[in-house]
Amino acid sequence: MGGNGLSGPTFVDNAAYRKYVATNLNFDERGNKNNNTQVLVADMETTASAMVAFSNRVPFIAVRSVSDLAGGGEESAAAQLQTFFAVAAENQARVVLKLVELL
Repeated sequence: MGGNGLSGPTFVDNAAYRKYVATNLNFDERGNKNNNTQVLVADMETTASAMVAFSNRVPFIAVRSVSDLAGGGEESAAAQLQTFFAVAAENQARVVLKLVELL
């Protein structure tokens, strides 16, 4: 659980691009290049939601589950989504329920 991610405007279904992102776009929490950081996920939606919350001064927390490898292996991300969606949903539910319990 946990790790670094980044947000962008595109759906990534390309193993070469995923590798490029993971090896070249590693930044720490302050936006500084950090070669010791590894981007583990690419996300399209969370940053948009966070920006709306921030702009409206509404507290925000995001919990995400990875459901595909963005072009990993022989399968497309769409095909992997079918395989891993249930696992991602189960993981997401467990984390959210624990978070609610802790709050």
